[in-house]
Amino acid sequence: MANAKGSDDILVIPASVQSLILPDQNMSISSFLQFRLPSASITTTPPLRKYFSTDCPPKDTSYLHYLHVQPLPQLAVLQQLLHEVQHARSAGSWSVVYVHADIDQSFPFWILTFWHQASTLLNTQNKWQQAEAFLTKHKPNPVASAFHVALSGLCWSGSTRGFCDWSPIHELGPESSLWRLIWCSCSEH
Repeated sequence: MANAKGSDDILVIPASVQSLILPDQNMSISSFLQFRLPSASITTTPPLRKYFSTDCPPKDTSYLHYLHVQPLPQLAVLQQLLHEVQHARSAGSWSVVYVHADIDQSFPFWILTFWHQASTLLNTQNKWQQAEAFLTKHKPNPVASAFHVALSGLCWSGSTRGFCDWSPIHELGPESSLWRLIWCSCSEH
């Protein structure tokens, strides 16, 4: 049982690093849109075994600069890596490498968790970029203009407050009461 617990621990991003590589959930939407996330990889997929290395990851954090500039592996590959990490660890692997980006650098196993979270955040950021583009297009409308200004005060994450749908704010879409209000207001002008 202790071995399984240890395997789970290797996927946990250290708190001291997490605040450097992931956006704060209290960050405004405008700031979140400026937060640099890695891009999605469009390269071919190398064999999974090549992602795992017997090299020890570095003890310092000098490698963190790679995280925002190197692409993420494809989501299907990432899911397979997360599934295989315990097997790779028991087979003698100590780290992960960016095989899909051809970088000769070892990273701690928690890089897999970062890749997964960054992939999810990219989708969320894309939704907010679409919302901002819509608001920018309709900026002459006072409601759209006011909401565009509000992007600098609203948190990108968490639940909405003051609207009838209490879903996570980054999941608001055209079917939400907030967007219906803005859409109807923009349609009237």
